[in-house]
Amino acid sequence: ATPSSDVPFATLYEDTNLGTREVAVAQGVFDPNGNLWGTLVGTTDLSRLSDLMQAGTRLGQTDESYLVSDDSSGIARFLTTPRNTTALTSTVTRGVADALASSGDSTIQGSYNNYVGMPVYGAYRVLPGLGRVVLATEQATTEALEPVNAQTRGILFASVLGALTAIAGAYV
Repeated sequence: ATPSSDVPFATLYEDTNLGTREVAVAQGVFDPNGNLWGTLVGTTDLSRLSDLMQAGTRLGQTDESYLVSDDSSGIARFLTTPRNTTALTSTVTRGVADALASSGDSTIQGSYNNYVGMPVYGAYRVLPGLGRVVLATEQATTEALEPVNAQTRGILFASVLGALTAIAGAYV
């Protein structure tokens, strides 16, 4: 069998000794004949990724993005720190469950309650090459729908104003 030297193995885990979330990547090193010479392995702490995701471009006041990893027991553990400073270390929302149940090549989106029970509009996607890791991006439904609500208010105001003008014109 020809080795697959171009496809690294990656896994995400929690280092219980350090209390950090880390990613490990392993890549086989092969000679020209395809014989395994060794394995190159690297690890890194995900706290910097958490910082980047929390400080990233904001869609509004309530949006957030985070990574979760499913350990095949139905529990999706946070790999990056969520913005909401809860004591939660895991989450099982409809969005995460739908993304994990998907074929992994599509984005799941919709309205549901997030990990703290707040109604949100979110999009989830399983990250290819990292196993059962899901990238989630969410925003409170009230904030996400505010432009639609403002437009609806404007249309209603214009309709009422138009009706009152028509009534006044008919009266005169």
